[in-house]
Amino acid sequence: MSKIGLILKREYITRVRKRSFIVMTFLGPFLFAAFIVLPTWLAKVEDNEVKTIAVVETDELNNPLPDSMRFFDVLPNNNFIHFQYVSAPVKTLKETLPQTEYYAILHIPYNVINTEIIEFYSLKHPSMGIENYITGKLNDYIYKIKLRKKEIPVDVLNSVHSDIKFKTIKLEGDGEFHEQGGKELQRTIGYISGFLIIFLFSFLVHRLCVV
Repeated sequence: MSKIGLILKREYITRVRKRSFIVMTFLGPFLFAAFIVLPTWLAKVEDNEVKTIAVVETDELNNPLPDSMRFFDVLPNNNFIHFQYVSAPVKTLKETLPQTEYYAILHIPYNVINTEIIEFYSLKHPSMGIENYITGKLNDYIYKIKLRKKEIPVDVLNSVHSDIKFKTIKLEGDGEFHEQGGKELQRTIGYISGFLIIFLFSFLVHRLCVV
């Protein structure tokens, strides 16, 4: 026990009394919160900018499709994404992308219904919002086409489809029930914080055992 006391005293002198330890004790939680929140905030700021995406659909020879065969209504514009259908070859668009106003080039090949693969050429990685919006719209369109080919009415499937939403209503200290929101992010931060605390504490215990 006397040796443990000496070890604890040594650790207190060499670590706890350091100014850096005291500063990081109070500053660490704020830095960790910034590390979690800042990327999300930057991504949200970027998503608020209107982006123009060039859409080119090609046939089996990789030539642009005529207007009568394009998916004009499949990808509607929203507040942050504008789709512009072009007839230029994909190769030309890729070479001139840095000099254009386009945020990216969306290539939809003729066999997309079978391969379920599209190509997105951009100067930087797109956000999850852009990717989910494009894939979601195309998935819905291809899904309906496949149903028609199998002669399955879309209305029949929609009538049996269910989408359960989980609503949490918590009893607060005032004795009233209040609906909870945004708890997923809080749980994630809590899990990560707990993991880091356990990891750092285990590392410190290991160092003490070695000593």
